[in-house]
Amino acid sequence: QCASKPVLEVVMDQLSGIQESLKNIHLKMDSYGMAAVTELDSEFEDEEFKRAETVVELELISKRVCEQPDYKRKLIMHLS
Repeated sequence: QCASKPVLEVVMDQLSGIQESLKNIHLKMDSYGMAAVTELDSEFEDEEFKRAETVVELELISKRVCEQPDYKRKLIMHLS
């Protein structure tokens, strides 16, 4: 196939299949990622999490984000 066609033409012929494969991979990765981050956490799921109303509260949240990577991930998911 490559011997009878220029390389660019071969690539262009395969491009739609490659794009579809990448789309499917992306969807699978999203579904696996969402499954990993949707575990229940009462602070976030029960809407007990409150946004900071003072600088001190914001500093406490910031400190907790730095010290607890899992908290950071859950906070990002909650706010998105």
